[in-house]
Amino acid sequence: GRLIEGFEYATKDAFLTTRGRVLGGAASYTAERDNTTTKEGKASLKLHFEPQARGSWGYTEIFLEQVQDISGDRAISVWVHGDGSGQHIKILLIDEDRERWHDEEIPVAFKGWKRIVFGVKGLARDPFDGVTNGDSRPNPDKLAGFAFAMRANHNKPATVFVDGVTAHP
Repeated sequence: GRLIEGFEYATKDAFLTTRGRVLGGAASYTAERDNTTTKEGKASLKLHFEPQARGSWGYTEIFLEQVQDISGDRAISVWVHGDGSGQHIKILLIDEDRERWHDEEIPVAFKGWKRIVFGVKGLARDPFDGVTNGDSRPNPDKLAGFAFAMRANHNKPATVFVDGVTAHP
């Protein structure tokens, strides 16, 4: 595959220019660059989630420096380092007109690194996507970024790391 995002930025400011919104619904949610827990390279994305109740959520976006053409790719993989918390993570693709598309939520019932692979065809539009000027079609040919959402299955905190977002032909 071809590495699309490795979260290796020269400075914290460089990282912050790619990180979009960080939101929390009845939860504290942070998204930071990390260089202590990595799978590929020297950095990862650390997501820390502290929900107040079941159903709470957190959300962050990472925009690529340049839109990526993934027209020849069939799948995307992401390394996720789970903490066994049982919370849920959803990985969303952001297309060129900023619409968000996703596959199913993944329970973080595992500890350590796990490669999550999903097809780029047949993704569902995120029902919470507020973009109204898009074309309402996933445009996998033009990938502008990723979003990582977590949803609480219970009110205990979770910390996961994301690394090595890769496109596969």
